[in-house]
Amino acid sequence: MPRMARFEMPGSMYHVMARGINGIKIFGDEEDRIEFLKRFAGNMKKCGFKCLAWCLMDTHYHLQIRTNENPLSKLMRPLNGGYARWFNKKYQRNGYLYQDRFKSVLCQDSEYSRRLIRYIHLNPLRGGKVLSLEKLKKYRWGGHAFLVNSPDSLGKDFQNRKDALRRFGRTEKDAVKKYCSYLAEAVDVDNPEKSGLLAEDDFIELSGSEKGWPAVIGDPEFAQAAMARHDVNIFRRHRKADYSIALEKIA
Repeated sequence: MPRMARFEMPGSMYHVMARGINGIKIFGDEEDRIEFLKRFAGNMKKCGFKCLAWCLMDTHYHLQIRTNENPLSKLMRPLNGGYARWFNKKYQRNGYLYQDRFKSVLCQDSEYSRRLIRYIHLNPLRGGKVLSLEKLKKYRWGGHAFLVNSPDSLGKDFQNRKDALRRFGRTEKDAVKKYCSYLAEAVDVDNPEKSGLLAEDDFIELSGSEKGWPAVIGDPEFAQAAMARHDVNIFRRHRKADYSIALEKIA
């Protein structure tokens, strides 16, 4: 069965995810995480993309990426492929590392972008890696620590701190304060696993992307424009006028 085409819009924001096949760990230790981030930083530099948020869990990862004229695949293919080969060699295993191809959700760069930053950075809290926002500052494998400028945080080689914080305030001090308040508003002390969850409509799109569907998060106008652009791109790839010619060649 052919794969569904992604929503591709140059210069857009994407929520990118990849999960280990059959739920296996794709990061077994600190060395694995460092290797992945090193490869991520190198490929980001080659592509010229921007990273606003990121988080590495044991069995999966989340990235928030703004592209340019290059397609998202220019980053993801060498990143996932290169890391999978390195991982398999280290652990003396064969076969696929990831559950199908990477997932991506086109995201409107407005309030939806802020929600996505929060959703991604609160993953360690939802997953039980940390027990509070204060402890999250010391979680090295997510972008929150870098945004709040915690000692020993990672991200300087690939995360655009200023670009992320400007969505919360005009000055660095004010932006960090408002960003932390924005996260705190979404923390559910009684049910940490619900902290920072996306709105129902957004979550449906996120779930759809994990099944391979083209997905978009944004207001109705943005979604309609993305779908229209998507239809045009598909039509350009598969013009009906070419069908008869293709069939003749096959015959």
